[in-house]
Amino acid sequence: MPFEWYISQVCEEFSCCPSQAVDELMDNDKLIQDIIELRAYARTKDSIDNAKKPEDVPDSPMVDQVFAIQKELLKRRREHGRTS
Repeated sequence: MPFEWYISQVCEEFSCCPSQAVDELMDNDKLIQDIIELRAYARTKDSIDNAKKPEDVPDSPMVDQVFAIQKELLKRRREHGRTS
């Protein structure tokens, strides 16, 4: 993504001006990326959980990630249940 779009995304996520976003990215880029991804995951999962019908589920790569994580969690629960 263009750097300007990334700055815009940081500004939107953290309610800050572009100069603050740039300064913060210089020191904490990985942390900021992680927070943005976690927030996107939470918003997507909430949209999925609150969908009334299949077409209400958003169409984005994050949806695939939510389903993959849910599948992995279910697999772990089943495996744990068998060993108990």
